[in-house]
Amino acid sequence: MRRPGWGQDRGVTLVELMVSITILGIIVVPLTEAFIVGLRTTAEASTSLANSHDTQLVDYYLRRDSSGATAQVGLTTAGACSGAAVASPVLELSWQQAPVYTSTTLTSGLPQFGTGASYVADYVASGPKLYRYYCVGGGAAQVTTVAYNLSTTTAPVVTSTSCGSASSPGCVSVTLTDNTGRQYTTVLFDRSY
Repeated sequence: MRRPGWGQDRGVTLVELMVSITILGIIVVPLTEAFIVGLRTTAEASTSLANSHDTQLVDYYLRRDSSGATAQVGLTTAGACSGAAVASPVLELSWQQAPVYTSTTLTSGLPQFGTGASYVADYVASGPKLYRYYCVGGGAAQVTTVAYNLSTTTAPVVTSTSCGSASSPGCVSVTLTDNTGRQYTTVLFDRSY
């Protein structure tokens, strides 16, 4: 016995097929455009976030080192911490810790103080990165990468300027260019004013 309708392969008509393809095209085109825009936006947002992160790190380290520094010098050949000639030097900041009590007393009965440690932070640009070499008392340098996305065609610029008043001896500004061509500047104020 055969059931009615079995063995009869009915397909779709040409009209049904054309309507399905048209509806599918109407749905797929905007989805594809949205997907492409999403990918492009994600890449731009990632680049923007990476550059923003670099800006924050550079500003944090430079301002922190500058607040204690007694000398702000543009590097020329070799940094005190990096120890070797550097291709693209940027800035050297150095400071001396206050004298430290040694827990001994002099023959006069006064407390004895030893010399405080000296600190140096060298900022060196190499390729798309900015490195911070930090050392205490001429010891081995601790290296930290503070920027990852610098322009490889535009070198960092360090300039000494007046801070705007007679009582303030000067400022140092560091201008960096990121890989999209945007520049950002950090102004470091001399702490001796």
